[in-house]
Amino acid sequence: MNENVTLAERPAAPAVPLRILMIGVHPQKTPGGMATAYELYRDAGLDQRVALRYRASHAEGSLGYRLMVALWATLRVSVDLALWRPDVVHLMVAAKGSFFRKSIYVWMAWLFGRRSLCHMQASSFQEFTADLPKWALSYVRATLARAEVVALSPKWADFYARLRGDSRGVHVLGNPARLPPAPVRHGGLEKMQILFMGRLGARKGIWDLLNALDRLRDRDDWYAYLAGDGELDAVREKLSALGLADRVEVAGWLSQEELEHALGRPSIVVLPSHREGLPLALVQGMAWGHPVVSTRIGGIPDLVEEGRNGLLVPPGEPSELAAAIERLLADPTARQRFGAANREKVEAEYAVGVLLQELLQIYQREPSKA
Repeated sequence: MNENVTLAERPAAPAVPLRILMIGVHPQKTPGGMATAYELYRDAGLDQRVALRYRASHAEGSLGYRLMVALWATLRVSVDLALWRPDVVHLMVAAKGSFFRKSIYVWMAWLFGRRSLCHMQASSFQEFTADLPKWALSYVRATLARAEVVALSPKWADFYARLRGDSRGVHVLGNPARLPPAPVRHGGLEKMQILFMGRLGARKGIWDLLNALDRLRDRDDWYAYLAGDGELDAVREKLSALGLADRVEVAGWLSQEELEHALGRPSIVVLPSHREGLPLALVQGMAWGHPVVSTRIGGIPDLVEEGRNGLLVPPGEPSELAAAIERLLADPTARQRFGAANREKVEAEYAVGVLLQELLQIYQREPSKA
């Protein structure tokens, strides 16, 4: 049980627990935001507030293994729908293949007369739908019309309402964070860690970050720590070519303990993404009281208000990214002010106990009142 979720924060369970069938990625074999969100809700007590079944419909591996996982999940979900009769089918959905895989379960739930929620985690659903042929776009719209949608931010909620042609049944629920006991203080004397958390690749802006760090090479008040999977070898090669390998550690995917150790150091959290939903990495960094530098895309402006709790730059602009990082390196007062504002914002809006309560309210809502 997560000690950060107090008894007062936990909503009272209904007399007869709701039956929730959640479908998503394999938590251990497919690391990322979807798996982390599920684990945070579970550890905060979701499985004690409702009757919860979790079915993994996707896992990283060979094509044969992925097909086996998908087919086994479909069989188990069919049995669940027929015999267990869940009150809500909660689907963790991204774009492309993830959407089309999960769409099968939406239609299955509809045929069985079960309510379904598409919890949209995609960072690129707008681009995904823009590239679809007319018949495929019609299928997407028809699928979403038979489900309710949980969006990560108000901006994304507006997009899904337009896509469905109806704002009823569109809910907003941000990504949750586990609160550490106390935020990290930024005293101004320490060498700052520039902390990147996410998949190392173009979508998360890793090449922009490396080019920005190259522009900051003459400063001796920083080092960088890159946490995540992805193009690790290519990133290491680029760092060697830039002569920055001794100042930037490519750590790979971290365990929860390792991640908390990294977050426990005075840091500027940097995420220069080109596409995003509402990045869990930023919410995590904010929960620890760190200032953030990110981009003006997706749901990020709902998290970061320019000049109040962080700095925002256009995606794909390493020079502006470098200037924003340098501004925070040079101003410990701003780092402390932004970090304190971030901790306060997460406590009020994104702490897992707060969002667990909101999720249960969505579950308990009558479909006709959505």
